[in-house]
Amino acid sequence: MSLAGTARSRLRVCLAGAYKPEYTRIDVIVRGLEANGVVVDHARVQPSSPFKRRWRMRKLLRSRPIEADIVLVPAFCHHEVEVVRRFFRGPLVFDPLISRHLSKIHDYRSAGRYSVHAVLNHRVDRRALHVADYVLADTEAHKRYYVDTYRVAADKVFVVPVGYDGDKFRPTPLPDHRVATVGFYGSFIPLHGVETILAAAELLQRREDIRFELIGSGPTHAAMAAYARERGLENVDFVPRVPYAELGARISAWDVCLGIFGQTRKADLVIPNKIYHYAACARPMVTKDTPAIRELFRDEHDVLLCPPDPRALAERIERLMDDRGLAAGLAQQAHATVADDLDHVGIGRMIAALFDRWR
Repeated sequence: MSLAGTARSRLRVCLAGAYKPEYTRIDVIVRGLEANGVVVDHARVQPSSPFKRRWRMRKLLRSRPIEADIVLVPAFCHHEVEVVRRFFRGPLVFDPLISRHLSKIHDYRSAGRYSVHAVLNHRVDRRALHVADYVLADTEAHKRYYVDTYRVAADKVFVVPVGYDGDKFRPTPLPDHRVATVGFYGSFIPLHGVETILAAAELLQRREDIRFELIGSGPTHAAMAAYARERGLENVDFVPRVPYAELGARISAWDVCLGIFGQTRKADLVIPNKIYHYAACARPMVTKDTPAIRELFRDEHDVLLCPPDPRALAERIERLMDDRGLAAGLAQQAHATVADDLDHVGIGRMIAALFDRWR
């Protein structure tokens, strides 16, 4: 019997906000809760401008009151927290996943650090975090950031890792390619540090047995593709986004997987989706050495960590290419690290236990 099924009555959770159900963090939580016997309802409006999403949320909740034990406002829905609070007096949980201020001002640099835009985003973050009864953070490092930056009470912030969908990402044997593929996927945001990957690829052009495959698109994609053309990087292939359902198979075709190498503050706070996906597929990986990654993974045990430096990255890629025993051992340990409790069922069980305590 599921954890939720043994409670006083079947736990009922409502997600509320302008969210995308297919986004990985949200999908893992919903499928995980349902796998643990939790009833999940949705009070969802289309993502749009802050004014429109708040207006649509108010209109929806006036016409359809929430009937649930707990409301979860999911990732990226900072603007909706206050609206939901006005219409629901039970336990309200917010899973921000990111700080809008940190992402927009420090990562994307969409406005100056002391601009009106910066102040407004900081205020949106702070207000949403304080209005919620409970806050979820994906790492201890992110929890400390919320507590230190926004003065959120530490005892209302609970760490729930991002995890992965255990049905879509499964371990497979390492390939034995004559020409190995070093793979990366992502949305080409500053956090990813794709420029470091390309600079490492340039250093490894002499290796005819190594190719790079970069999947995705996003803000820095055009600049990165231009850099590759200008440098004549014939060992790099840019591939458009692939459907989420096909991503596991694509990762399983890679010999080595690359995480993030950005030099932004946020890069030090997160363990991104891709790291869980690589580990779930039992692939050797290299990523930036950060406080967050060390919460779960150990250097030289289940991952190779390095500074965001092209030479350091190139050296670690070559180690994995030239020592297949090391690569296989890291891959097996990485899978063992995430296999038991961090698939969607484990994440759902973790959240269901918290929600049952709070209702």
